[in-house]
Amino acid sequence: MKIKLINYLNIFSLLLFITGILPFLISGIEFLNYKNRFNEFINREEKEIMEFISGIKRCLPYYIEFVISYSKELKFIYKKEEIILEPDIKNLINRKEKVFIYKNKFYFNNPEYKFLVRYEKIVPFYPELKNSILKTFFSFLFSFTFILLLILTHRVLRGLILWTEEKGKTISDFLSEILDYRFLREFKEKEEKKKFLEIAEIITLLSHEIKNSLQSLLTYMKLIKIEDKIYKNIYKELNELQEILIDYEEYFVKGKEPAFEEVYISEIIEEALNDINMEGKIKVEKEIEDFKITGNRLLLKKAIINIIKNSIEAIENEGIIKIKVKKNRIIIEDTGEGMDKEVLKRATEPFFTTKSRGLGLGLSFVKKITELHKYKLKIESEKGKGTKVIIEI
Repeated sequence: MKIKLINYLNIFSLLLFITGILPFLISGIEFLNYKNRFNEFINREEKEIMEFISGIKRCLPYYIEFVISYSKELKFIYKKEEIILEPDIKNLINRKEKVFIYKNKFYFNNPEYKFLVRYEKIVPFYPELKNSILKTFFSFLFSFTFILLLILTHRVLRGLILWTEEKGKTISDFLSEILDYRFLREFKEKEEKKKFLEIAEIITLLSHEIKNSLQSLLTYMKLIKIEDKIYKNIYKELNELQEILIDYEEYFVKGKEPAFEEVYISEIIEEALNDINMEGKIKVEKEIEDFKITGNRLLLKKAIINIIKNSIEAIENEGIIKIKVKKNRIIIEDTGEGMDKEVLKRATEPFFTTKSRGLGLGLSFVKKITELHKYKLKIESEKGKGTKVIIEI
């Protein structure tokens, strides 16, 4: 069942949106809290000053230095001591703020009632209010930038997810292809090496016994010397089997570099087809642009044979195997049963097989042979629509 990543992305993006806007909301609440408390203080002080001006009270608290009325002209209503009025006092009076700072002193200004008051001590909540304004402003900038980045990331990820879903991918494909971190690749490579070491042990154990038996058979066949085409083909096949066992042991177990030569790609394909028994009503269609390649003839031939044999086994009764060579690419395509996504993903794993018979080493050896030649192997398949194997030279 395909998991829809879009829904998860939307939920995750919503949570990130809430997380990103929270600092701004908290700062805003903090700012409103300080502002309310500050306004309460201003109203309280304003009431006390108005009571003093109206004569209800005869004195002001000690922290008020002076009160100036400027209804018609500047006039001291109250002053604690001799005060020299600053030249810029008229500019201060005309300012609209109720509370402001001038030359490190706090002023309470009420244009509505036309008076100005200077405070001797720090006005309560004023520094906190100023800090809260700055904090709210920068929290807004952070939230705004975070949301813009979130929108951009959401659009990019949404595009990637839609693309993978259109291609019929799953969540595991998305994580492996889009979020293909180095440690995941290294882990996969280690697992593959471990499996090939297991193969190497099996080859080492079996090849020794098989080679001894083959050597005996070849010796007897040389002594018999029957002049017959079938006999010669059997001798040739046994000889090649012995060679391939030696090569597998040398290249896959001991890690020896294979011997390369210049060969025509058409010759390798023809030799591979001649060695395969085409059963049933399987038609082979060839479209070959011949050219020389540098490689090990025997290993390449065995790789082609393994691919074609897989195609034959995938075709139940009748079908077509297309062999196309063009622009340094060997493409072998069949009309067989094909593979689903899970099987395709594990197709080149050693010992993985869906067949009742076989060790599941065919495509893993093909992959190893292409790696030895520094070629690239690609497999495309869909259940019920056949398989396409591509070797990029």
